[in-house]
Amino acid sequence: MRHKVFGKKLNKGNAERRALLRNIAKGVFLHGRVETTEARAKASKPFVEKIITKAKKGDLAARRRVLSMLGNDTKVTDFVFSEIGKEYKDRSGGYTRIIRTRERLNDNAQMVILELVGMEESDVFKKEVKVKKVKGEKKSEGKEQKKDKKIKEKNVKKRN
Repeated sequence: MRHKVFGKKLNKGNAERRALLRNIAKGVFLHGRVETTEARAKASKPFVEKIITKAKKGDLAARRRVLSMLGNDTKVTDFVFSEIGKEYKDRSGGYTRIIRTRERLNDNAQMVILELVGMEESDVFKKEVKVKKVKGEKKSEGKEQKKDKKIKEKNVKKRN
């Protein structure tokens, strides 16, 4: 029996579930809203709200705790403390809302939008936050386009 056990398992292992919650939280903080399934939204809502509560405190211990909760992503953590924490300084809870949208065609799962309350038309998300690039990600597509042009030129020369 799972008496007094907090949180949902979401049919995932511990590390995978933690990564899912982190990514949903980052999406909410960077874009203001995320479309996901109802179960994932309900599981990540307390996670997001705890991060915002810590951001409202603004001290060093809270910053380090949020940094570890978001997977050492300093850009998102700085954004949460500088922008979102200040926006909700006077609010005493209920920072997020869940809005039902549609049912997914594939498996008929209920899709919802998890969004920050009161930030729908805010200019905060119009600022672009630079996020770390993943190792192995291509730096620019310009090099690929140059290679494609060279290959096409070689093919044209072969035909002539």
